[in-house]
Amino acid sequence: IVALLPNAIAIAGHTDATPFRGQGSNWDLSADRANATRRLLADGGIAEGRIRSVTGHAERDPLLPDQPGAAANRRVAIPLIRQQPEPAAR
Repeated sequence: IVALLPNAIAIAGHTDATPFRGQGSNWDLSADRANATRRLLADGGIAEGRIRSVTGHAERDPLLPDQPGAAANRRVAIPLIRQQPEPAAR
């Protein structure tokens, strides 16, 4: 579906509130999750120029705020950007 639309893309990785065990943190895990999604989209034919941001949000933006440990909070969001940002004033 994303390939059929002309919109720019933002990619955001998220985790649940469970502390990450291993090297890194929930910040690293969420950013790695978003970057892996970027690579998959690029491998699938999405032009790199369409991707505006790749961010990790750790557990800071749960899908289910009343259930911080829920598996549903571990996700990647791929919002389509409706318009280009206005150029910065000089």
